[in-house]
Amino acid sequence: MSPHRLTSLALAVACVAASTAGVRFTDREHDMEIIRGRVGQSLHVRGGEVEVTDVRFGTALAERGEVTDHTNGMFVVVTFQVSNTSNEDLRLTESKLLSHDLTYSRFGISGGPSVAPGFRTSSDVAYEVDPRRITDLTVDLYQPELIGGYAQHIRVGLGVTAATADRWRASGQGTVVEIAEDSRRGIE
Repeated sequence: MSPHRLTSLALAVACVAASTAGVRFTDREHDMEIIRGRVGQSLHVRGGEVEVTDVRFGTALAERGEVTDHTNGMFVVVTFQVSNTSNEDLRLTESKLLSHDLTYSRFGISGGPSVAPGFRTSSDVAYEVDPRRITDLTVDLYQPELIGGYAQHIRVGLGVTAATADRWRASGQGTVVEIAEDSRRGIE
């Protein structure tokens, strides 16, 4: 191989390596902005507002009055209300529940709302949890960032403290939680 071709090949490999290094996946906490709040508090994110309006505990889930799922643990159902005041879709379609060193993924398909400009959506998201490990539960709602970018995560404390955890557990025993259909209406 000629020195010119060898230099060209080395330069091409270096360019590919440099451009690949510039692309990173956002999956570390220091790569995101965490917007913290509590149940009932409206939080601003990317041209919209998010509020956790309700938290319910139970051992079964129902849709349209029909029980669909049971657990030996506990379900936590969080209702998100998202208003989109921007000119672009607001897709907060990923969520997780956190308790100290535990992360609970959503139960089922729904991860969070996707809202068109000028609309408000209310959406229930369920999580299956260990009832012994619910102290200091927080919920994260966010738009997945596949490449680069600076993600914004809404993180809301659900009000379960060491002092109230037994009450929450007791309230959920034998309780069927109805999962509401997503509702959508124009912003007033």
